[in-house]
Amino acid sequence: YNLAISRNEELKAQCPILWSLFAVSEIIGGPWRFANHYSGEPEILIQDANHQLYLINGEGKTLWKKQLREAIIDKIQMVDLYKNGKYQILFTTPSLLNAVDRNGNNVPGFPLKMKSEATAAPTLVSYEKKGDVRIFVGDGQTVRNIDGAGKEVKGWKNPELSESLKLPVAYRSLGG
Repeated sequence: YNLAISRNEELKAQCPILWSLFAVSEIIGGPWRFANHYSGEPEILIQDANHQLYLINGEGKTLWKKQLREAIIDKIQMVDLYKNGKYQILFTTPSLLNAVDRNGNNVPGFPLKMKSEATAAPTLVSYEKKGDVRIFVGDGQTVRNIDGAGKEVKGWKNPELSESLKLPVAYRSLGG
């Protein structure tokens, strides 16, 4: 999808409107890309000022709306928590780590309440050997390690940071 905003009348004729959307309030988040895992067709997610999350298909039809309590931080990630070719949406709000399926339902184990406050988007890592999914998320001045079922990873010692994360955790794998 491309979004172009222009007041130039010459360009207006060259950019026909494919579809439009009525949102109850101002759009404050997105658009974020998502893919329909059944058809492969692109879809988009947006959030309005009332914290309502919308999934919209390529024809502009709103497939669902989900009411959230807070604004989404930074970005949404399209993930496959179960390694079955079906996608979920992973994101944070200040008080929750969220995983939502394509139908707008919470994934079992989510949302997960933050102990302090999230300030950056989560990072999803899939280990190569076992294929285990891990989600790293800043929670106040610590980094939490969460599995794909929304549970704390045993043995992980939440590292203390000098301040809250401003960016998602960066993960690099060197030599396996």
